[in-house]
Amino acid sequence: MGVLPGLSEERKLSFVNVHTISNMKIRNWKYNRPIDISRIPSIKNYILKTKRVEGIICLAYSVDDDTFYCYDGIHRITSIQEIIKEQLNFTDILGLNDIHNIYEMDQQ
Repeated sequence: MGVLPGLSEERKLSFVNVHTISNMKIRNWKYNRPIDISRIPSIKNYILKTKRVEGIICLAYSVDDDTFYCYDGIHRITSIQEIIKEQLNFTDILGLNDIHNIYEMDQQ
């Protein structure tokens, strides 16, 4: 995972290949709405048609359970994971914004 220079250790803007997403342990943040599975097919189709993932996905990392918690972008993450399961040749670069400790998120 690449990190842009000049940002603090607490807040990072990182870029990853979408295949990295399939290997990461990612869960929906407990304060988010549940995933609306009915939205996934249209998001998958858009990603496959345009060959890109738009927007920034925000994750918080928990050292307690070695898990990333998604607080913005869970539908895109889920769509990417499904695409990777179906098409191993899919490649894209994905921006992940604000990767920081989940404890900080829970305190807000």
